Amino acid sequence: MQTRFHRVNGFLVPKLDWLVPGWRHAFATEHYRGGDGYRGPLYLLLTSHDAVVLVRNGPEDVPDALDIVCRLPLPAGFAVETAAGELNPAGTAEQAEALRTLAEQNPEGSPVTLAPVWLAGRIGFCIHDRGWLISLFQFSEGRCVASISSTEAQRIIPLAEE
Repeated sequence: MQTRFHRVNGFLVPKLDWLVPGWRHAFATEHYRGGDGYRGPLYLLLTSHDAVVLVRNGPEDVPDALDIVCRLPLPAGFAVETAAGELNPAGTAEQAEALRTLAEQNPEGSPVTLAPVWLAGRIGFCIHDRGWLISLFQFSEGRCVASISSTEAQRIIPLAEE
């Protein structure tokens, strides 16, 4: 089953401002299934300077029980404001462009797998097989003009796992 993301309405719970002040765009899925065993909601928030991934760390009836599992600084010029508009699965061309971009960034030459890319305006994102492993893409006229992916360095281990 493909994970389906949706745009988060800022008036709905959980309250995300206390963990990520100044977020501009938020996307979520209620049914993320990670290769690391995590099952549950996952949130991706974009600020003007970083991308933040949150997961639930408590019971389902406590929607505000969230942990940050990744904080990825965005490069200068990454136009977060272009993430406006509807959120949809990327088309075949954008998906292929994202895969090409990741393959070019892979110095080891090991096979690159790509989770489905979601597109909001000119910003695309995918959550790989671990919730903290993300890639962001900025598109212009169907071409990827900027991208960034998280690594182990951006992973934040929740206190419950330590």
